[in-house]
Amino acid sequence: MRYSDGRVYSSSAYIQNPKNRDSGYSGVRTNKAGIYDYEKGRYVFSDKVLSKDLFERNENKEQKKAIERREKRAAERKRRKRNALIQRIAAGAAALGIGTGALIIKTADIKSPNEDIYITPFVTEAPQADMNEPEESIIIPDTAEIAQDIINSNPDVNENYNNITEALSRFSKQLGTDGLALIKNRVNDIGDGEIEVIDVLKILWIESRGRIYDDNGNYLVSYTGEAYGPFQLTPSTVDYINYYYGFTGTDKELDIMDPYDNLDACIYNLKFLKEKKENDLTENGSLPTGNNIMEAVFWGYHDGAWASDITQNGEYYIAQYRDLSIIDNYPEVVSYITDDLC
Repeated sequence: MRYSDGRVYSSSAYIQNPKNRDSGYSGVRTNKAGIYDYEKGRYVFSDKVLSKDLFERNENKEQKKAIERREKRAAERKRRKRNALIQRIAAGAAALGIGTGALIIKTADIKSPNEDIYITPFVTEAPQADMNEPEESIIIPDTAEIAQDIINSNPDVNENYNNITEALSRFSKQLGTDGLALIKNRVNDIGDGEIEVIDVLKILWIESRGRIYDDNGNYLVSYTGEAYGPFQLTPSTVDYINYYYGFTGTDKELDIMDPYDNLDACIYNLKFLKEKKENDLTENGSLPTGNNIMEAVFWGYHDGAWASDITQNGEYYIAQYRDLSIIDNYPEVVSYITDDLC
């Protein structure tokens, strides 16, 4: 059927889009309207419209997979935290000579502040010579007490705990506000459950020791003059983050010279790197850092998202991450820092 302006309706037009050859969609049948080009002697269809129509379904599949991966990781983190909480209670009981059989974990009574489970410490009643004497209550050590014992007894944990808290204290002082509360708020708002507060704190220590300004009061710049702010990001990285998340030219565009935006750019960059390294691992079966995604993320933070080999400085960066991550083996210490129990 031909319209007055030259448009026709074709139910079997086969469009070849050269840009899509490598994607597995070399052509497609379409029912879209086209315009007859009398000079070319054929009907012309809009590549832009077709490109969107052709790949929209594929993009939706990728988004669905990403959501499923996030939900799976969130469930795994929840399971690990629940097990860690149960282990902490048992450890506290053991420290006081209470048998593990005397503890009952059930979904009732007292809600844990960090998890959607409920804990009821139950102690079997000890024989008493005089039943008229009041029963002595048993108190299980809390997370802060356990964390303090670990920090005081383990030199490696102590050193890295001090490093992280020192950086956080300096960051808060130079920013003029509670740095931990700010970081937790931004991770919660834009991290999508992918980024842990403790990892942002590790970046803060490695990159700037928590500094926003140098000794002369100037905004912090790397010795190469290429990276800026407390999270030492390069302009090209922030430009890409703005582009990737659609912030360019909007009121959400991140300014590398603003310490608040510098923090947001760090979180967005970590989120982007985690997504990319997970995809790289799926596609290639391995990474230069092995199967450790967060080591790959920190490597990418230093060497760049598309680096194929680990540089010497990149190796040192990963080593710093590993040292700081010793505290990850002690959930009580992580909670002691990130839940502001210090």
